[in-house]
Amino acid sequence: MGMKVPEGWQPPPGSKFRPAVKIDLAKIPEIPKPTIDVIFNPARWLALGRLELTLPWPPTVNTYFTRFKNRTIISRKGKAFRKRVVEIVGRIYSGLPLSGPLNVSIEAFPPDKRTRDIDNLLKATLDSMGKGGVYLDDSQIHDLRICRRSVFKGGKIVVIVEREERKGLSSRRNAGNPT
Repeated sequence: MGMKVPEGWQPPPGSKFRPAVKIDLAKIPEIPKPTIDVIFNPARWLALGRLELTLPWPPTVNTYFTRFKNRTIISRKGKAFRKRVVEIVGRIYSGLPLSGPLNVSIEAFPPDKRTRDIDNLLKATLDSMGKGGVYLDDSQIHDLRICRRSVFKGGKIVVIVEREERKGLSSRRNAGNPT
């Protein structure tokens, strides 16, 4: 526990001490819930080795991070998105995080027709899914694909996580390399 600072007390001039800042969580903007929240069938996941999630539109990598006292930290918008993803994943997947190599496909349904860099959606999405317990770490992802789709009011992303199949990979890898 920290020391209580008397009301009205000010740090001495030149001091690096600053009292802790209180954050009103009610003022953090709520990320709108998508109309199609989650598509999941446990029996299908076990049979196909595939997990399909419908998530809210993520913040871009440009707004996911912020600077604070010479450090880069996750922004309020980023924390709100991550919290929402952890809630969604917690409702539908309570198993152990997936291990081994994974393939991830993302379909991005933007909230409007503005021009966007589609690759800026990846960081927040993949980190949040890892935090939610889908996989141990996003370094497990061996094949990552993202595709822009039509406009969807409020925006959403559909993420499909599959275990990487080892069969047939060698033929794809060596397709252009005659040895």
